[in-house]
Parts: sequence; C-alpha cells; structure tokens
Amino acid sequence: MKLKLITDNKNNSGQTLVETLFVILFVIGLFCSLVQLFLLCVTRIVMFDAAQAGVRAAIVGKSPYTSVAYVLSSQYIGEQIIPIPESRYTNSNRTIICCEIKYLQKVIFPSFFSVFGINYLPGTASCRMIAPPEPDYFKKSWPGANND
Repeated sequence: MKLKLITDNKNNSGQTLVETLFVILFVIGLFCSLVQLFLLCVTRIVMFDAAQAGVRAAIVGKSPYTSVAYVLSSQYIGEQIIPIPESRYTNSNRTIICCEIKYLQKVIFPSFFSVFGINYLPGTASCRMIAPPEPDYFKKSWPGANND
C-alpha cells in the first residue's frame, strides 16, 4: 500500500509543473494584452482632447496646428501623428468647424492585431463645433461677462 502511494506521486509530479507553466504563460499573455489595450485607449483620449483644442482655436481665429501640437507635446505618447486640423462645413446658415486628426499608433505587440506583424494601427479623432453667431462670444461666455 505504501509503495503504491509513492508511484502515484511520481506520476503526478510533472503535471503540476506543466500546469504551472501554462498558467504563467496565460497570465503573461493576458497582462501584455491589457497593457496594449490601455495604451490604445490613452492615446485615443489624448487625440480627442487635441482635436477639441484644435477646433476651439480655429473658432477664435488662432492657429489650430499650434494648439494640437501643444496638447500632443504635453502628453507622453509614442506614436507617429499625421494631423489635419481644420475643415469647415456650412449647414443652415451656420458654419460648422471640424478638427480631424489622423494618426498612426505604433503597437507593442503587433501579433495581436495581424498575422503579418504590422506595427502601426491607424486611428482618427475628430471634433465638431458650431461657431458662435456674434464675435462678442469669441472671448467670453455671455455679453456681460468679465474678460479675466
């Protein structure tokens, strides 16, 4: 009886090592994919913030390129950016100003996105605003507001 327990332990001892190895590989893969997902989300948030800054600068007559560059330089994001900051549309006698930023984001683990290992993932962030009808509203919220 004692001999049988020793042989059972010997047969199962390698299985624990294999299961532990599978769990470790699974956890590492899960961790790496979550890191990549978080980087994609943070970059997308920063791009939409830059698009909003660009459209606000275009409405008040400033350079949208400068405001987009300022927002992007204040963040640490590792990708190549192709900005296209201003375009105008007219709809029902109001001018709609659109800021669109197209960018390529370098991915850390390209095998998650493509079998071919493409290192760049394209993205677009845009923001639209209607220009106020009176120039008095460019610098302040309402006509009697202080210019602080």
